[in-house]
Amino acid sequence: MRGDVHPTAGDAVAEPVRVRRLTDKERQKLKRIVRRGSTSSVRYRRAMMLLASAGGNRVPVIAQLVQTDEDTVRDVIHRFNEIGLACLTTRTSSSGRPPPAPPGSASPSPAGRSANSPPACGKCTDGTEQAKLCRRLRPHPRRHLLPRLLLRG
Repeated sequence: MRGDVHPTAGDAVAEPVRVRRLTDKERQKLKRIVRRGSTSSVRYRRAMMLLASAGGNRVPVIAQLVQTDEDTVRDVIHRFNEIGLACLTTRTSSSGRPPPAPPGSASPSPAGRSANSPPACGKCTDGTEQAKLCRRLRPHPRRHLLPRLLLRG
């Protein structure tokens, strides 16, 4: 299926997915999250999706902007329309990562960390793997332009 419309029963086509009209407080909060960029990456990307949708961008454009799937963008927009800014928080049950061990519990290895942690595995001792990781985590060269594009509207 192309675009951000889905066929319904018969020949009718559903309306494009868009966020509801933002209140001034919601818009300020979203802009603050995007400007600062110091929040979690999930909150940052969701705020960018919502601002882009409020600015009139369609789902495929937003998905390309934040480098995610169109269904993810639709889910975030629908969730925002239902529960508001609470959609920016992550759902802990969907992350796939196990919850952190409670303080004082037994650790998986005698050193207090897993056997695959960098100091124990020996792969990062010469610095080459660490350098590769740093290059991979370096921000995209044009990513700094995204907040300016979103805040124009």
